[in-house]
Amino acid sequence: MYKAFKHLLVMFCLALPQVAAAQGDMARTMVNCFEAQDINRLAENFAPEMEISILGDGNLLNATEAKMKIYDFVTGKGTLSCSITHNGDRETSGFCILSLRSADGGTYRLYSFYRKDGNGEMKIHQLRIDHD
Repeated sequence: MYKAFKHLLVMFCLALPQVAAAQGDMARTMVNCFEAQDINRLAENFAPEMEISILGDGNLLNATEAKMKIYDFVTGKGTLSCSITHNGDRETSGFCILSLRSADGGTYRLYSFYRKDGNGEMKIHQLRIDHD
């Protein structure tokens, strides 16, 4: 019994870094995309339809429209830095709050909700950008 428990404990400890690495993957992807202003890569993670709100202007948009709206914001502001303020992930969904600092001196807070689609891939379903 002790040997089986010890074996199970070792397996759990070996798996823990894998679970921790998976936590926050979408948040880190978003940070990398905003810092590089790579909206094409970010859009690969969009659900077919998503809620977008940028500085109070919100709509339900398809992925292409959402990509254009975020592209206009990012190219108009020029992201200098982006960091994770808060992140909460579960097996099938998650959210993150990011802090954006732009080249025009503005600071913004980005809220995002994502969940797994029918293929088991995490997709962004909501994205909101507000003044910080």
